[in-house]
Amino acid sequence: MTLNADLFFTHDFRLPLNGATVVGNTLYAAPDPASPLRLRIDFHPGPHHNSYTGLRITLLHPEAGQVDHTVLTFADHHTYPDRPQPVIRDWHDEDCPWAGGSFGELWHAVARYVALWFTVDLEADRPA
Repeated sequence: MTLNADLFFTHDFRLPLNGATVVGNTLYAAPDPASPLRLRIDFHPGPHHNSYTGLRITLLHPEAGQVDHTVLTFADHHTYPDRPQPVIRDWHDEDCPWAGGSFGELWHAVARYVALWFTVDLEADRPA
């Protein structure tokens, strides 16, 4: 199965972000409508073509451009503890490239990053 970012961001890694939409392999959001800042989350490229080692989060301002960015790796957030290399591949034969992932730590890390920049509490609005 190819990397289906829309399915990943809307089903398995649901973030209750205002104005969120997925375009290609990237999630865009305006977590605080009163703020000019926007959020972009995509998959961080891995060592091989079509492989990904985590999520890259970029904070954007319409006039200043990129304000900040960070990479949250699958390895650092124990997403795939049973894999020798914690990467996902969009050419893998699994049902979906991220199958078997434990996303709790990674989800909380994204929520903490969002809370640094926006007056939203994703933890309180986390989908069940």
